[in-house]
Amino acid sequence: MSNHVHIHVLEIYCRNTQCNVRQCEVLVKNPGDVEDPAEWKCPGCGEPAALHWKRTFQEQREIELKNAISLVNVALYARDFDALIPADVLCYEELPASWKAVRSNGEPELPGVPAKENA
Repeated sequence: MSNHVHIHVLEIYCRNTQCNVRQCEVLVKNPGDVEDPAEWKCPGCGEPAALHWKRTFQEQREIELKNAISLVNVALYARDFDALIPADVLCYEELPASWKAVRSNGEPELPGVPAKENA
């Protein structure tokens, strides 16, 4: 975890409407060494790319965790109710207490317990 202290995540996007690339996430090891964002180039067409946002690695992890929890809550709601998903379900920041993670082989996912090796 401490290896990621100085890493930043940037999202750049291509302004070229003819390019197939829309946006790219870039992990930067030393944000102080990042050149002027005006020098970023699109990996698809080589045209100048614009900086959409910049976050620390930890900030990005927190956003991704919230997004993952939201996706699980939406899937659980869709599974359990045959109705439109209320907007507040998207905002839940915790999983339901009844939810249990399972591995692809059906075994429960328990913190600190390694998966059994397949024989």
